[in-house]
Amino acid sequence: MLYHVSPIPGLRELKPAVSGHEKPYVYAIDNLAAALLFGAPKDDFDILMDADELGKAVVWECYPNALERIDKGKACSVYTVSEEGFSRGLTGWAPEWVSESIVPVLEETRVADLYSRLMTEKSSGALIVHSYSRSADYRHFVEEELGERLTQWNLLEHFEKKDPRAKLYFQELIRRMKEKNNS
Repeated sequence: MLYHVSPIPGLRELKPAVSGHEKPYVYAIDNLAAALLFGAPKDDFDILMDADELGKAVVWECYPNALERIDKGKACSVYTVSEEGFSRGLTGWAPEWVSESIVPVLEETRVADLYSRLMTEKSSGALIVHSYSRSADYRHFVEEELGERLTQWNLLEHFEKKDPRAKLYFQELIRRMKEKNNS
């Protein structure tokens, strides 16, 4: 079984849509804790996601209380789907499965408060959460990861001018990146 999580309730089928991979896919994950991380809109500048060597979902908050700020009080639906028609290894993120076809929903489970559910997953050991830390090592890790994304996607100017998180949380990262680009 695979899971697709969405803030949209009541879906009977999942239709392929264009996302960051520029090709229409239905996305799913075989790890429920990881799938839940897609229950509310967020991106790499809120949390960084991965899976550990055992397949557990791992997240790092990019700023203080990021998970709570984004997910608290948000409802979502967990859609269970069959693996039939899905493939792995097409997106660059190993846990992700994709299908180019419409996928029938086998079951829908509503989650009333996504943050509470994520904390339950954390308590059970299914989700590893690295809460934001002001330690030099933690901040260096997050800034390295985000700096790579800003460079790779040529987003520095847009992020600085258009994204409120830039001013709230990432002024030092932007300053260093601009200095690096000017040297």
